[in-house]
Amino acid sequence: MPTYKVKTTKIIPREKPNNPRTITKEEFEKLVASIKKSPEFLEARRIVVNKEGEIIGGNQRWRAALEAGMKAEDIPVYVADWSKKKQEEFKIKD
Repeated sequence: MPTYKVKTTKIIPREKPNNPRTITKEEFEKLVASIKKSPEFLEARRIVVNKEGEIIGGNQRWRAALEAGMKAEDIPVYVADWSKKKQEEFKIKD
């Protein structure tokens, strides 16, 4: 699975109400701490974006990695060349 490093300006996080996943402030802080402790785990759970750069999987991890002080270009990103239908399916299942 190819991984790319992508500049922040090219990544488009999903905002509410388009993002079905929400976490509490406390859960987000735990995620940030986890990424600070073990940033290599992001290699295993990459941020998934479509060809346009919209995040279709990993919005909370993306935000947490930035909050943890990672540079956007150091966050592992997988670019999925999927149909819109497949992207919507992934959003639900991720």
